[in-house]
Amino acid sequence: FARMLASWRVWFLTAALAIPGASTDGECAAEDAPPAVVRRGAQVERQNATRSAFLHAWRSYATYAWGQDEVNPVSRLAVSSFGMGLTLVDSLDTMHLMGLSEEFAAAVAWVRTRLRFGEQEEINVFEVTIRVLGGLLSAYELSGERSVLDAADELGQRLVFAFDSPTGLPYGTVGLKSRKRYNPTWSRGASTVAEVATLQVEFRALSRHTRKPVYEAVAQRVMAHLREMSRPSALPRGLYPTMISPVSGEFASSDLTLGARADSAYEYLLKQ
Repeated sequence: FARMLASWRVWFLTAALAIPGASTDGECAAEDAPPAVVRRGAQVERQNATRSAFLHAWRSYATYAWGQDEVNPVSRLAVSSFGMGLTLVDSLDTMHLMGLSEEFAAAVAWVRTRLRFGEQEEINVFEVTIRVLGGLLSAYELSGERSVLDAADELGQRLVFAFDSPTGLPYGTVGLKSRKRYNPTWSRGASTVAEVATLQVEFRALSRHTRKPVYEAVAQRVMAHLREMSRPSALPRGLYPTMISPVSGEFASSDLTLGARADSAYEYLLKQ
């Protein structure tokens, strides 16, 4: 299990890159790209094109939006949405896999010295979990860098109160400074099924690495609720409506979809 989290985030990268490499027959496609080792069976041309594309995007981010969440590629202006260095954190495992040691080291140094949690407001628990918490945990599993695990632990501690509801189902939005937990007006107080059931892999991994059972406990309580709750007789087995109330624990809609607001919940049923 120890590598489960990293495996789902990096499987598609290893398939495309065969773990980073550069051609021994020619120059690396990315200008001044760090050298990498070719592995047998690697699709070298594809490797180099992928690393080149990544480095083009990364260098633009580092130049125009270092430490911010995103960079607008047209205006070249930094964008702050999460206030957590989203692009930087979400790129850590990719850089490690591509053998970009200098870029990875610089990003880890930023996490260690600049990434702080506690002031952010109106953040989506689901998005922060899969991108920030997942990014930090994957980086730790691949590199063993303790500072990124410490950051993941701090974030986990800040997020746990989202599960403080009558049913244990998490609210979708929280304010880390205000300690408010809520769902947007349009949802009429309900969380999406994706928001409650796309947290379990990261929270379980966080418990295993920190030896703090609380993270896994709150996440698995959600799955226990989904397994044991009463379901409408007409609802096909294995499917879940898109909305569920963290207060009553009941479904708050009858809509079924494999798309937005539900898709990742089904993915995580397999990953668990």
